[in-house]
Amino acid sequence: MPKPTGGSQFHVTLEREASAKSENVEDSHRVELEEENYQHVMNPDDPDESYNHPIRFVRNPRLSREARGEPPEYELGRETELEEEEPVRFRQPRQEEEQEPANPPEEPPEDPQNTPFLDVAVNFILDYWKMISLGLLALLILGLVIFLIVFFVTLKPAGHATVAPNSTTSTVTGSTVTTVTKPTAVTIPTVSTTTTTTTVTQAPTTTTKTTTATTAVTSLPTTTTTLSPAPTPTADPNSICTDGYTLFYNKCLKVITQPATQASAYEICSKTGASLVVIKSGGENREIGEFLKLQGLRKIWIGLQCNENDKSSCLWDFGQGDLTSYSNFVTGSPNIGYGRCVFYLYNESLPDAGQWGNGNCDVDQLSYLCEVPPTINDYCDFNYNKHCYTRIDYGFTFTDAQDACQRICSNLISIHSELENRFVTSMFNITGYLMLGGVAPAKDLVMWIDGTPRDYNNLKLFIADQNCMYMNYITGDWSSVDCASAAWPVCKRKAGARC
Repeated sequence: MPKPTGGSQFHVTLEREASAKSENVEDSHRVELEEENYQHVMNPDDPDESYNHPIRFVRNPRLSREARGEPPEYELGRETELEEEEPVRFRQPRQEEEQEPANPPEEPPEDPQNTPFLDVAVNFILDYWKMISLGLLALLILGLVIFLIVFFVTLKPAGHATVAPNSTTSTVTGSTVTTVTKPTAVTIPTVSTTTTTTTVTQAPTTTTKTTTATTAVTSLPTTTTTLSPAPTPTADPNSICTDGYTLFYNKCLKVITQPATQASAYEICSKTGASLVVIKSGGENREIGEFLKLQGLRKIWIGLQCNENDKSSCLWDFGQGDLTSYSNFVTGSPNIGYGRCVFYLYNESLPDAGQWGNGNCDVDQLSYLCEVPPTINDYCDFNYNKHCYTRIDYGFTFTDAQDACQRICSNLISIHSELENRFVTSMFNITGYLMLGGVAPAKDLVMWIDGTPRDYNNLKLFIADQNCMYMNYITGDWSSVDCASAAWPVCKRKAGARC
């Protein structure tokens, strides 16, 4: 029987399959290619006729994907949808997901009403911390400047104190004196309805006693001497005026022709212990008219102010009384609708020569008269109201200052009116404190060592157990201090007196 056409190719194919199986196709990574082979078969209808029958060989499905190697050329153009999808967990992120949008959408601004207050405060501090820091620094510097000003204004003048030789020990530092002595009692006579004496702890010395009731006042132990009042001098009855004032009807007057408001005139007169003129009788009212006639003046300010449209509301400056004794208002006055201050209008045709009317204290400008009490002729630097005042520019303790004053027939100063208090401040043109000649067991109780009445008190600052008193040169205010502290004293005596 003749061999079929193409039989050799068929056998070759069978041998190739057997060889692939034996050589472990999975390890050789070989992939069978799809190809067509032809087999020579006999025509069943015609045994003498034969033809080549195509045989298609396909891939072996048993081979793994990894073992098949590179795909055949005819599969390279197949669509990617035939590929199997990878599991989700191995899927690579898309490029579009990795890249952030170039211009992300802007978030809407937060509503300020819903923003917490703490966040707003913190953001404000972070934004403006430089300005806040500068503001706090400025406040700190301002506080420091105010403190320094107050400290130096109220600083007491430094001085050295002399301690009596009877003291056991003594330490002097600046204006403070510390001593250790055996205290003894000394009495200070005072004026009241009954005779009263006050016992003050001082250094060993002679003790003066009285048989009447006494009030004991104990101060800090200090080295002192006996505080006895100076001898009462005999005064000269001849009255005079000083410092450019003119004696007229038992008044010392100074005319100021330069017009000024009543408030300004009040300040100018009071700086030297004077006041605007005070009129207490018809005779004084006529004498003031005559004085103005000589000066060529007709209208001046006087030291009277009214708070209502009634005479009972009118008072003379510096507590010098009211109008119970005399007044001479024009008809329809006082009338504070024109002002609270009062002026004097000279009219020689009137019986009393002058009448009073109301004016505006801060607007109307008039001439004015300053008045001081008359004094007695004496050779002293400061002569006021029949007394001589001596200024000692050296620091003394309370008892040493009294000793120094007694050597010139004087006592430490006592003050009995606001005008006198202003006169004493006019004696100094520096800042500091001067020593007063009194003790203050309480804020409302001031006793003078010269025995004069307790009719005026300007004690603004009282400290318990600190019974001596200082006066501020500038303000005229008094304060209680330790008697061992040092300050400049002012001595006072009757004018014309001789020891």
